[in-house]
Amino acid sequence: MKRSRLSISKLFVLGLFALLLAVGAILLSSCTHRHEFGPWVTAKRPTCTEKGLHERRCECGAVKQDVIPALSHKEGGWVIVTAPTCVSEGSRTKSCMTCHKIMATQSIAKVEHKTVYHLGMEPTCEQGGWAAYHTCLHCDYTTYKDIAPLDHDEIVHESKKPTCTEDGWREYVTCSRCSYTTYNPLPKTGHEIRNGECRHCDYALPSVGLVFHSNGDGTCEVTGIGTFTGSRLVIPATSPDGDRVTAIGRSAFNDCKTITSAVIPDGITTIKAYAFYKCAKLTKITIADSVTTIEGGAFNGCGALIEIKLPANLTTLKNGVFMDCSSLKSIVIPVGVTVLDRGMFNACLSLESVTLPETMTSMLGGVSFYHCTALKTIILPDTMTNIGSATFQRCDALESIVIGIGVKTIAGSAFAECAAFKTVFYRGTETDRQNIHIDAESNQALLDATWYYYSETKPTTEGNFWHYVNGVPTVW
Repeated sequence: MKRSRLSISKLFVLGLFALLLAVGAILLSSCTHRHEFGPWVTAKRPTCTEKGLHERRCECGAVKQDVIPALSHKEGGWVIVTAPTCVSEGSRTKSCMTCHKIMATQSIAKVEHKTVYHLGMEPTCEQGGWAAYHTCLHCDYTTYKDIAPLDHDEIVHESKKPTCTEDGWREYVTCSRCSYTTYNPLPKTGHEIRNGECRHCDYALPSVGLVFHSNGDGTCEVTGIGTFTGSRLVIPATSPDGDRVTAIGRSAFNDCKTITSAVIPDGITTIKAYAFYKCAKLTKITIADSVTTIEGGAFNGCGALIEIKLPANLTTLKNGVFMDCSSLKSIVIPVGVTVLDRGMFNACLSLESVTLPETMTSMLGGVSFYHCTALKTIILPDTMTNIGSATFQRCDALESIVIGIGVKTIAGSAFAECAAFKTVFYRGTETDRQNIHIDAESNQALLDATWYYYSETKPTTEGNFWHYVNGVPTVW
C-alpha cells in the first residue's frame, strides 16, 4: 500500500518536470520566430442570413481570422408562377435575387370570359330548341340551355261524310303550329242516277228534248222546252249537234207549268229577256258564274221563286228582272252591277233583305222597289248618285234607310205612301244634305223623317248623329 502511493508521487513529479521543460522550449522559440501570414482567403462565404469568414495562415501554422458580415436579402420583381384563367385564380411570387428564397406570394384574380354570342332556335312540336347563349373562346364556359319540344297544339276537326262530288273524312286532329295531321280522306261516292237524277244530291243529267238554235260559229242558244216534260231543268253545256250553249233565248221557257228548278251551266253568258217569264212553279235556280247579263223580265212573274244566287261575274241586270217574284225573301247584288234598272223588284211582296254593292251608282227609272211591302230597311252605297221616281213607293213596312254621301237627286214619289217611314241615316253632314235636290212631290215622308248624320266617334256637340255597331246603324 505504501509502495503504490510512492509510485504515484514519483510519476507526478516526473510529469511536472516534463511540462516545465516544454514551456521553456516554447518560450525559447518565441523569442527567436516572427510570423509571416499569407493573403486573406475566404474560408466560408457569407449568405443572406449567415456570416462568412476570412483567414490568413503562417508557415508555422498560426492563423488569423476575420468575420465577413451576412449579405441580407436582395428582393427581386414579381414572377408569375401560375397564369390566371376564366375559371381559376393565378399566383405570383417575389424571391431573393441572391439566395432565391421566396419572400412574398400573391394570388391573381380570374380573368373575364371572352364571350361569343350564339343565336337561339325556337323549339318545334317534335324537335327541341335552345335559347340564345354565350360561350368563351378560352374555356368551356357556356350559358347554353336546351328547350324541350312543344308537343302538338291539337285542333280537333269533326268528321264529314263523303258526298257524290266531294271527299269526306273521319274525325281528325291537326296542329296549329305545324303540318301534323291525322286526316284520312273518305273518297266521294259518285252519283247514283235514277230517272235522270241523283238519289243523294241535286245533280241531274242534262235535260233531253230541248230546242236549240245554232249561231253557225260553233255556239248556240237554247230556245224552247221542246219535248222535255220533267220538273228539273238542266241546261246542257252542248247541244246534240255539238255546239256550245252560250245563251238562253228570249222567252225560251215562257209560262212553263212543270219546271220547279233550273240549272244553268258554266259557259252560258246571257239569259235573254223573259227567258223564264211566269214559270209559276220555279222555286230555285242555279246560275253559273260565267253569266254576265240577265235581260229584262227574265224571271218576271216567278211567284214561287224563293232562292237565287246571282253569278259573281254579273255586270248587267235589265229592267224588271225579278218583278212580281212575290216569294223572294233576300238577294245579294254582285259587285259588277252598277245600275239597278227600272222595276227590278217591283211587287216582291216578301223581300226583306237586299244587299247592294259599293259599285252601284244609280237606280234608273225608279220603281225599283215599288210595293215591296216586307222591306223594313236598306243601305244605299256612297257611290249611288240618284234615287229614281217611285223607287220605294208603297213600301208599307219601310222604317229607315241609309243614304250615301254621293246621292245628289231624289226624284218625286220616291218615298210616296211609306206610312212607317221615320228615319234617315245620312252618311254626310247637315251641310252636305243641303246639296241634295229632293223633289217635294209625294216625298213628304222623307222630308218629315228624322235625319241623323254620320260620326265615327261620339260627338261632343248636340245634334242628331249615328254610327255603325256590328253593321247596324245606331244613334249616338
